[in-house]
Amino acid sequence: MLNEEQKSFYEERGYLIVDNIVSENDLKLIKVGITNMLDAIIVRAKKEYPKHQNILKNADNISKKMNILETVDHKYVAELHDCMLTANNPYIAKIISSENILNVINNLLGKSFDNPLFTTSSMGIFSMPQNTQHTVIQWHTDTFYTCKDGEYVHLWTPIIEDSSEDLGSLHILPGSHKEPFTGEIRDNSNLESDIHKFSISDEFVQKYDEIVVELKQGQGLFFNQYLVHRGGINGTERTRFNLVTLYHSMSNPKFSPYYLQHPKSPISSDEFFDEMKLGKH
Repeated sequence: MLNEEQKSFYEERGYLIVDNIVSENDLKLIKVGITNMLDAIIVRAKKEYPKHQNILKNADNISKKMNILETVDHKYVAELHDCMLTANNPYIAKIISSENILNVINNLLGKSFDNPLFTTSSMGIFSMPQNTQHTVIQWHTDTFYTCKDGEYVHLWTPIIEDSSEDLGSLHILPGSHKEPFTGEIRDNSNLESDIHKFSISDEFVQKYDEIVVELKQGQGLFFNQYLVHRGGINGTERTRFNLVTLYHSMSNPKFSPYYLQHPKSPISSDEFFDEMKLGKH
């Protein structure tokens, strides 16, 4: 259970770092799991690209495996990405369903410990060296990418090594959660992807002091659904691995258990944006 000081900090600042939220055993399990996934991919890469046999043999840690696979063919790194969704990855699923995490989430939502929760955007994510194409470095919230009328808390936690600024750890604007939907803008320049479509205006960002959240293994960053945040650029030669999940309260009377863009969803992300920002109904 969280104490009153922790809950007050979360309400005022919009985020909270909690120690020992992921166990050492779970961290060891997921590291072994990801290593073995990469090894299985490398076995196939050796068969498909025999000319790269020698460099593939030199992959003796997770970051080297990632870098070498990217050199051989990006499709192998993309394949690992598809293996990191909670629905496909039992090691990540084990972490996000831990009793410790569920209790913290319901504490921050002001709910009882047995309040039912629903997850979206739940996956392991990684950022390779100097990668900006697949890292959301624009200031944003996840409001328009998840369940409409959701009441939720984010979890962001390192799963392979400590998350430091040079590795591209998360940047946040403490206190920005108190102005929901203020500063939201839409960029329609890339019609092929929603990843960077909704961001935050420079004018809004300048009102707040940015901080980089550096986390030790086992620590978890919990933050409010309206807290403005962005990814950092990984300036190292290693790959940063983290786990992210949005936990929605199902006791919210307006909750609907559909992800935006789901065939049964009553609204698209663009329609949601128009409703909240332009007053269209």
